[in-house]
This record gives sequence, C-alpha cells and structure tokens, in this order.
Amino acid sequence: MTYIFHLVKQVLPQRWGRYGWQLLKGIACFIELLPKDKQTLVAMPLFIEFLQLVPRFLMCQFCSQHFYEQFQEFPLKEHHPFRWICERWKTVNQRNIKSGEICILESWLCERMKTTEEWFFYYKRRLLSRSFFQLWKLDVMIFLTTVLRCLPEPGSWETKSSLKTDIDRYFELLHELIPEFPSVAKLLNTTNAQDWSQAWFEIVSKFLGSEEQANRVWWISESCMQTY
Repeated sequence: MTYIFHLVKQVLPQRWGRYGWQLLKGIACFIELLPKDKQTLVAMPLFIEFLQLVPRFLMCQFCSQHFYEQFQEFPLKEHHPFRWICERWKTVNQRNIKSGEICILESWLCERMKTTEEWFFYYKRRLLSRSFFQLWKLDVMIFLTTVLRCLPEPGSWETKSSLKTDIDRYFELLHELIPEFPSVAKLLNTTNAQDWSQAWFEIVSKFLGSEEQANRVWWISESCMQTY
C-alpha cells in the first residue's frame, strides 16, 4: 500500500499539522450539527471511511503511524465524532509539548480552552458564522493544496492504481461531508501536470470566492512544504 510519505520527502508537521486538524475538527462539528438520524445513518459511516484514508495522506511517517494506531485503539463508533477528534488532537499536543515542538498558536489554544464542550462551541460558532466559515475554508484549502502538491504528477497516479482509487475516494468523501466542497473527479483524471495545477487553482478560487484568496493559499502551502 502506497502512502504519501513513501513518494516524497517528509514535510515538517509543525508547518501543516494545524491546518489538517482544522479540517478534521470542522467535519466532526458539521456531523454533530446534523439531525440525529442523518448523523447516524449517513454522515458517520462516511466519516469513518474518510478517517481510514487519513493516514495515507499525512506527509510524515510518524504522524501517519500514530493516527492509524489511535484509530485502531479508540474506535470512533463508541464516541461522539467531535469529542473523538479533540481527544486525538490533545494526545498529539501533549506529545509535542513534551518534545518542545508545539507551535505558539496551538499552545495558546490549549491554555484557553480546556474542555471539549468549549472547543465544540468555538467550532460551532465558527462554522455557522459566514466570516468564520470563510476562514475555516481557507485553512482546509491550505492543507489540501499542500497534500496535492506533495504528490507526484497526476499522470503517474494511473500506475499506482490503489493510490489513484484512494485519492478519488478521499475527495468524494470531502464532497459528501463538507457543505459547498466541490466535486473534483474531473480534475483528478487530468494527466497534464500544468493543466492540473491550473484546474486546482480554479477550484480553490471558486470555493473561497476569489483568486486573491487562492493565491494566498498557494503562498502559505509553499511555506508548509518545508522538509526535515
């Protein structure tokens, strides 16, 4: 099975990690805001499938292995999704605090909000407010752009059939789980790298509402790609 860290130099998680956690926390919050029947019958199975794919698209071998172990040790079906994600995030932060690798923002947030309920209220307010939701979308696109830029050129995905299948499914699930997230099936079937980059830029622009925001995503993702 091919993981992204098999294909590229591993990228410092201190650079991109918080954007990845924003994605996961936001999806979990969306799920908990759904009616109970839709949450249980529709969203949770999709989210569990998505989380199974997450380790394959983390740009750090240790992070990938740790997330996989956490997913196996603490089955999501026994937890509320947002609580589960927060507990995993806190575990990682405690590890990073001990190693001295936690970023200033993450440290400040850990100090400010102690309980899962405080975190849920924070994300609920953020995602239901148009301006906050826009900021969250920006974080999501920074993470996804960094992931895609770390992958080999799309034409080579065809030679790694399992990777191609999982990339397609990864983005299909995002389309199902995140309000307004576009379908990118056509993009992922593009084999020309230059056309692929332009197509992705257009998708980011549309999702965020402006080319200026898309340029910002591209610039920040560049800074996220610092290798060990």
